[in-house]
Amino acid sequence: MYTEDIIISWENNILLAIKDLSDLQNQNKTWSGKDSNICSSFTETIALLYDTFDFEEFIVLYKERYGKNKMYDMLLNLDQLIDNNKNIWYELEEINDGYLKILNDKNWVKVTKIATKIVNEYKIKKTNNKL
Repeated sequence: MYTEDIIISWENNILLAIKDLSDLQNQNKTWSGKDSNICSSFTETIALLYDTFDFEEFIVLYKERYGKNKMYDMLLNLDQLIDNNKNIWYELEEINDGYLKILNDKNWVKVTKIATKIVNEYKIKKTNNKL
């Protein structure tokens, strides 16, 4: 179905998108327009993970390749947390300074913490050549 090169590239792209989820300071800077080099938003951050890199399909592939393990549980937990809250966050994004409300939302903070754990776990797993 997928070549090994495609899977490795997909894993790397997913990891970079998840790394973006983990960085509240960068989100504050880019979502507010304070970064003169990068302009981003909550919607763009989520679209990168789900639309560009097909996060849900990646989770299915991960389970097929590696089974249910700690990383799978974290990926699934991240997906469920985002899915359960994204509509609220999309609505918040539409109001003035809504990005601040998202960044301070307790569930968004949970997203960033899970994302940080995934990134840190990946650094350990990379020595074994798998996510």
